[in-house]
Amino acid sequence: MESTFVVGPYNTPDRIAEYTYSVDPQYGGGKGDLYLDFVWDTLMPAVAQQFKMNLKSGDIGIMGSSLGGLISCYAGITRPQIYTTVGCMSSSFWWNNFDFLSTIVPKITPKNSKQRYYIDSGDSGDTDDGRTGTSAVASAMVQIKDPSFQLGTNFYWYLQRGGQHNEASWSSRFDIPMQYLYFHDALYNRVP
Repeated sequence: MESTFVVGPYNTPDRIAEYTYSVDPQYGGGKGDLYLDFVWDTLMPAVAQQFKMNLKSGDIGIMGSSLGGLISCYAGITRPQIYTTVGCMSSSFWWNNFDFLSTIVPKITPKNSKQRYYIDSGDSGDTDDGRTGTSAVASAMVQIKDPSFQLGTNFYWYLQRGGQHNEASWSSRFDIPMQYLYFHDALYNRVP
């Protein structure tokens, strides 16, 4: 695996608003762009200065789970010039009546072609870990008539049998996106 520096900001009491790009009629939200601007314009320069990092290296990634997975996928699609690796674990694609599928996925352009995407879910628990929504998003991304998203080339979709929407399931498979996104070896550049 390449050397990887992870910046993991704590979430705040305004987590739902910060990790969502649109307003959901039931839950509110919609401050995702402000949050992503804060991460890139304020947090990352402070971290880069403290640890002597080069933010212009072209190897910046973003990854999260649940609503963090939703905002990470959104960041990758809407900010391809910043994020070259994008990890979306158990993403809350149900947000705002599944509008990620109808309003964000269609924004994918050739600018996304230099990125690597990892999307996953489990298939168990109260919500089946959003498997249906994740499958719909992954299928739509693969069917885009753009070489940017080729399953097994720069797009990896994983289903964890028995996986649930919780930290225990995410931590048990965390090595999979890390290997795929940051260990550029043919072994991990394939469909599971």
